[in-house]
Amino acid sequence: MVNQTNNLKKNLNLLTLTLLSTLSIVSNVHAAGVSPMGALGDLTASMMEDRGPAVIKRKVAVVDNGFDVNHPELKKNLSKGYNGRDNTNDVNASIIMDKNHHDVGKIANHGTHVAGIVAGITPNVELVPYKTGARGHRTTAGIVADLKEILNKDDETIVNLSFGFNWNDMIDPIVALAQKGKTVVLAAGNEGEFVYDQYISSHGKMLSQILKGLSGRVVFVAATETKEGVQKLTSFSNKASPTMSEFFIAAHGKNVNSTVPFDTDVTGKKEFSGTSMAAPVYAAAIRKLADRFGVTEDRAREALFTTAKKLDPKMGQGVMDFPAAWNLLKGEATLPVTY
Repeated sequence: MVNQTNNLKKNLNLLTLTLLSTLSIVSNVHAAGVSPMGALGDLTASMMEDRGPAVIKRKVAVVDNGFDVNHPELKKNLSKGYNGRDNTNDVNASIIMDKNHHDVGKIANHGTHVAGIVAGITPNVELVPYKTGARGHRTTAGIVADLKEILNKDDETIVNLSFGFNWNDMIDPIVALAQKGKTVVLAAGNEGEFVYDQYISSHGKMLSQILKGLSGRVVFVAATETKEGVQKLTSFSNKASPTMSEFFIAAHGKNVNSTVPFDTDVTGKKEFSGTSMAAPVYAAAIRKLADRFGVTEDRAREALFTTAKKLDPKMGQGVMDFPAAWNLLKGEATLPVTY
């Protein structure tokens, strides 16, 4: 287990500089002998390093196409999951094409990669994998079945959805999750377009009206990259329109190095870019803050929104600044925090 953690750390580069509150923090981290860590690429040591034991420990549900459950850098993190598409517990790195045939490999790249991002940032996290099936085989009914399963799991308090869907189809299960107190983290999308408000016919309301009633528990995550030392939205990332801005935040999502099945890459790692990568960075940040300080996911999320760097209105609330959120919660902590 120690070797697996060390291997994971060796394969992480520095987390995006915008997660640091100042460049002096970077200097201090390196002066203290803390090396760049993790499987995520361009993530700061400040976010990735061990910040002490968790006060509480809750789970992250990752809903995605499939997972390499035997990957050595994920095996200790993945618990028993659920396959809503096929109504089984088979979430492995294959999609069931029929009862006798499994097509293993690249179609599980996405879920394995997303799960690896969360595990890289929060090495002791318990991830619960929910399989939807690969694109072309994914069904709305299967996704809804996964979300209904999560609804009944009280300790699965953060849900990562790094894929697109029709809001009219998915609004009810997402609302139910948020009303149960769970934080639902959504990839904003990779079309390079604005995410506009829309009418949800089944509720007779605009989407923004529905989300306003969910205490901020549904969050869109846009993707950024570092250009000349400044975090900017990637060309592919969807953007926050004015009416959706309060539900948006941005996090690093360019050339993120994380776990993949070994028949995809012999190293078991590969760089992907997308809001699908930015979303689990944000989900993991909530998990790490909530667990370390013993606060609710709501409070951790609020801290990340409050401290985000307001660089571009198209990013919504701004670019996530993990050290600033950490320091905010540290100042509020009723229990002693030594770091």
